[in-house]
Amino acid sequence: MLAQDGHSLGEEAIYQVMWRAGRPENNDPNCARTIRIGAADIGCKVNMAKKNVRQNISRLFEKLAIEILEDFETMSSQARLYRVYSYKQILERRRAAGLDYVLRNKGVVFCTADGEEVVSSPAYVSSPGDETYIRPAAPKKRRAPQPPNALAPLHPALRQAAPQESSESMDVEIVSQALNRYWPVDQPAAEQLIRDCRRIRPDATGEEISFFVREKLELARQNRNIANPIGLILATVPQSFVGATFLGFRERMGRQAMLAAEEQQRKQQEQAELSTWLLNERERYETIAGDPDRSDRERINAENRLRQLASWNL
Repeated sequence: MLAQDGHSLGEEAIYQVMWRAGRPENNDPNCARTIRIGAADIGCKVNMAKKNVRQNISRLFEKLAIEILEDFETMSSQARLYRVYSYKQILERRRAAGLDYVLRNKGVVFCTADGEEVVSSPAYVSSPGDETYIRPAAPKKRRAPQPPNALAPLHPALRQAAPQESSESMDVEIVSQALNRYWPVDQPAAEQLIRDCRRIRPDATGEEISFFVREKLELARQNRNIANPIGLILATVPQSFVGATFLGFRERMGRQAMLAAEEQQRKQQEQAELSTWLLNERERYETIAGDPDRSDRERINAENRLRQLASWNL
């Protein structure tokens, strides 16, 4: 089956408008496209009310078909900037999130093999290029009761790659702080998010996970159509660690960290040179002020200079 089998008719119509009008990010025919467009413009093209357009865009975002890069600017009346993924990329993103089954009723929702509806549950990411498709779901069944705050066990293959306990607890604290920025989130959710991210990228750091959490939280907070922002964050943040996009992000962050370290080293060197100069100046003027062979004027000037040097806080 195809990626569009996970879309309703309205969602697919909006996706087609955004895809056809979007600008490719590179020369790859399967690359994502970017487009800046408002809900009213989309509504005119698909003959749909603006409210319904916004709802369908929100569902396309939840279904990992699009991404919001920049939000609407009120002052300049500038529309949102979207990244629209190709069908191939959508399938890979959904497969990585465990969205393998669809259930058609009044709309189209993703579910488990047993018919249990899901928002998105990040899973292990296979290599790009593998056969990917959405399988039809079995009839829906009643959801089995789950114990509160149940966590999936860490995969045995990842236990050796996991950080030590001290580093792990620090990562949990960093991610928890990011998750609790706008809404209260318990610690097990942060632990689960770290595990989901490290299933995709075993060397994912707490700082990297927190960066994407803050980024997605800002978008979720500004989009009032998202009913469960924390659930969406837990589902979409692990997808930020997929493929070459994340490697490019890590490379940029590495360069920024290197430049910041070089700047810090330069400032420390300047501080050391200034401290050495100040020490030499004090010794020189103390010698002049205490020399009886110097004139009164020279000693007074030296004492004034010493008071001036003493006022400098280095």
